[in-house]
Amino acid sequence: KDSKLAIDSLREVATSAIIVGQFEKAAALFQVLGKRGDPSSIEVAGRLYEGAGNLTEAANEFRYYLETFKTGSSRGQVQLSLSEWYQFSKADSQAVKYLKQCFEENNDASAECGARLADLYMRLENTAQANHYYNAVAARGDSKSKKGKSSGDTSPWIGYARFHIASSVERSAQFKPLTLPDDKLKRGLDERLKFLEKLNKSYQGVVEVAGPWAVAALDNLGAWVANFADDI
Repeated sequence: KDSKLAIDSLREVATSAIIVGQFEKAAALFQVLGKRGDPSSIEVAGRLYEGAGNLTEAANEFRYYLETFKTGSSRGQVQLSLSEWYQFSKADSQAVKYLKQCFEENNDASAECGARLADLYMRLENTAQANHYYNAVAARGDSKSKKGKSSGDTSPWIGYARFHIASSVERSAQFKPLTLPDDKLKRGLDERLKFLEKLNKSYQGVVEVAGPWAVAALDNLGAWVANFADDI
């Protein structure tokens, strides 16, 4: 078994290689450390290969990480990186595999993985699967503790998914023209007011998560109300 002194010395050499810009050499050294049971070193090796533009070796390191370290703390980020590499390589089925894996493991990147999986399905024109994952990500922030406080995921990607759903609700709206006589005008107004209640509820779900998508949600809702006022 390697002594701690030898391992520390190897880590120092690898770190020195980074400092002088020898990234692939450093990656190879961290790979050696990683294959002695250190998951963080394998991830560092993958990141270094990635930064040096050697995406094939980076993907090899990331796959090794996932196959070897089943409880590694960085599994979500590694799965995201692999999915990006496969999308870049036009291997969408493999990208789907790693994004699904990430989402189902319920790790710290699951919300982002689910949202990116939904986006990928949308690009692949699989609307049913895209909507399934947008809704699944949106629901991740709904858990409540016994005291009534939210105990769910607080990732901004939940806001992103909810914003996508609310925007789809807005785009799908179709109304009859606001015209006389009065009874027809009243039906048209009632139809719009009922829809506004639904739309407000959808965008409010985005606001509850806070983050950047909350601002976009309020902006969209305000624009819809202003257009409604113009119609009247």
